[in-house]
Order: sequence, then C-alpha cells, then structure tokens
Amino acid sequence: MAQKFLKFFDRELDGLHQAALFLALAAIISKLLALLRDRFLAGAFGAGKTLDIYYASFIIPDYIYNFLLLLVSANALIPIFMEKISQSPGEGRDFLSRVFSIFFVGTLAFMALMFFLIPYLTPFVVPGFSADERAQVNIFSRLLLFSPFLLGLSNLISSAIQSLRKFFIYALAPVFYNVGIILGILVFYKWWGLSGVVLGVAAGAFLHFSIQLPSLIRAGFCPSFVSKINGDEIKNIVKLSFPRALFSIFPFNSRP
Repeated sequence: MAQKFLKFFDRELDGLHQAALFLALAAIISKLLALLRDRFLAGAFGAGKTLDIYYASFIIPDYIYNFLLLLVSANALIPIFMEKISQSPGEGRDFLSRVFSIFFVGTLAFMALMFFLIPYLTPFVVPGFSADERAQVNIFSRLLLFSPFLLGLSNLISSAIQSLRKFFIYALAPVFYNVGIILGILVFYKWWGLSGVVLGVAAGAFLHFSIQLPSLIRAGFCPSFVSKINGDEIKNIVKLSFPRALFSIFPFNSRP
C-alpha cells in the first residue's frame, strides 16, 4: 500500500504541455487554498489583536527564509545541479550533499542564534504592541523558526526534483503546505488555541518538504552529510541567488 502511495506521487508527466498544464492547475488550487486559509483565519479571529499577533509572528521568520534563499534558491541550484548530473549522477549527488550539509548545519546554528535574539528584535518589528503582546509574538516567532528551516530544505529538494523533471510532486508541494495551515486552523486551534494555528504552519512546511523527499530518494539522489565543502561552489550559488534573495526581502514579497 505504501509503495503504491509513493509510486503515485513519484509519477512523471507526459510531455511539456501536460507538465505546464498541471503546474498551472496546481498553482490555481494552491492560491484558492491560500484564500480559503485566510478566510478561515478571519472567521476564527476577526479583525483584532489576535490576528495582528499571528501575522506579526511571521515577520522575523520570513526575513530569515528570504536570507536563506541565498543558498537554496532554485534559480541558482537547478542550472548547477543539471550541469553536475550531465557529468555523472554521482557528481549531482555529491553536489546536493555538499549544499545540504552546509545549509543544515549553518541554518541550525543561525536558528539557535535567532532564538535568543528574537526578544530583542521584536520591539523594533512591532513597536506599537504591548509587553504581553510582544511576549506572545516572541513565543510564536520562535515556533515558526522551524518553517524557514523546513522550507529551505524543501527548496533544495525541489530544485533537484525539477531538474529530474518530476513536476507532478513539485506542483503538489505548495498545496500540501496550505493544507497543513488549514488543518492547524480547523483542528489544532481547538486543542491549543493560537499556538495550534502556528503549529499548523510548521506542519504545512513539513508536508512541503516530506512529500518531495521520497521521489528524490527513489531517483537515487538522497543527500547525505559530508565534511568536504567546495568554497568556490558556495560562492557561485550565493552570487546567482543574490538577485532572487534581494527581491524577496523587500515588502512587496508575500508568503506562499
């Protein structure tokens, strides 16, 4: 049963036209789910401080995610990965492992630092909030640190997935992300209040990541930890990713 489930999500689309059509359809479904999640949020909290606290809790994690795009932007990873696998599958796998290793270790260290810095940054992020409201933002922002970490890993995996032309599962990942958030609003909120909604966001990020991972493993490109890092390679990734990351940092960027 599990094998059939994984095989269904690992399916490949026939031809460029079918892939483009499915990607467009999945994008529409994802946007509709995003509208639905916002409708559920408004229905659950209304226009008030609770919803303000929820949205304010995303500000710091969102900036962290945009900063992480310097290393895991698909714009940079896809052409480099495709160049590597054109040499040999082993080169492509080694490249993913090097990026995975530095991202995983570096991001965990950065998250630990931000965990302690968030209370000092919050007054600048939400200057009009009371002390109690800022305390809630601190708690939820810390919980949401898992989201940029998981979405960053998911970006790394999806870059390889797209390079391998597995567009079916790539297109479904944002749908699962919104499903996780909606689950938090409709189910987790009843158990844990606003903390449950925030956990739903983390669950959505986990689904975005985990739904793609089996396809990468089945393709033989599962990344692993390595100790040898190519500094010039990382510099090249940052150079190619910088315009995308810079664009995302400005206020006109919005969450998926």
